[in-house]
Amino acid sequence: PTECDRLASSRYDRTRLAPPRARDQIDVPAAIAQCEADLGKHPGDPRIHFHLGRLYGYAGDPAKTLMHREAAAAAGNHNAIFLLGYLAWVTAQDDAARCEAASRMRLAADRGNYSAQLTYGAYFVEGRLAACADTPPGEQVLGYLRAARPA
Repeated sequence: PTECDRLASSRYDRTRLAPPRARDQIDVPAAIAQCEADLGKHPGDPRIHFHLGRLYGYAGDPAKTLMHREAAAAAGNHNAIFLLGYLAWVTAQDDAARCEAASRMRLAADRGNYSAQLTYGAYFVEGRLAACADTPPGEQVLGYLRAARPA
């Protein structure tokens, strides 16, 4: 683990390399400085980008939050994939946008993200994915719910 991991690991990250830290346990400016330094040593590291997205959110910098969350998601971080999908879902104005958001949540569920497994599964059971052409069979979605285990 990097020092960034030790300073900023999230309880929602099932692949974390250090014990999780709650918001009130983090010195945000110090953690940002360390994580930026670690990102310089490990360019493109999805975990460090995920930490930085969280930290810049705490610091009130939405542009850097989004930039790091998108970089983490693009590099395959299932936590960022779910989070961006969920945020897109709650702000979606139409079925096409909701279905695009649902596809991201499904990808995160396929990769074992607990929150995605529960959220996608619940939306399926509630019929909220009916307009989405790429919704998998019910048995696959129920598999998400069976597999969901908290971090």
